[in-house]
Amino acid sequence: MLDDELARRPDEVMSVGIVELYGLQDLLETIPVSAAQRLLRTVTDRLRNELRGNDAIGRWSETSFIVMLPATPGSAANRTFDRIYQSLVQAIPLDEYGVTINPDPRVGGSVYSNDISSVELVEQAESALEQARKDNTHPIYIWEMKNPFWVQKTSETD
Repeated sequence: MLDDELARRPDEVMSVGIVELYGLQDLLETIPVSAAQRLLRTVTDRLRNELRGNDAIGRWSETSFIVMLPATPGSAANRTFDRIYQSLVQAIPLDEYGVTINPDPRVGGSVYSNDISSVELVEQAESALEQARKDNTHPIYIWEMKNPFWVQKTSETD
């Protein structure tokens, strides 16, 4: 999907983000499959609520999702990723099991420049996610090709 979008609009800006739910890493293996499915459905619904109609989400790994934001520059992507973070930082109750899950999200994003491939775009998002994992005070990192520096934005509640 990412390659298709880049092929259709090679000169347009686009942002990609990987949203990792750090709090689910050990949890998904210990809860029943039905509870895991419900939990992931809730996460997907929260992601969709923060995205526009032409944005896309997909499962990236067992505990992470990839988000594609066509025609979205870095500053707008940062706002979107902050909204996603604010939505996913809220606990998810699994009432039938008597537990409340803290997803503990981390977000790594990158902004497309026509000088890179989709693979490089995703690699930069993964690198940004690694920075977000290391720094508990800045759970959102965006890497912009035109700016060789990390763009850090603390959430509105920090």
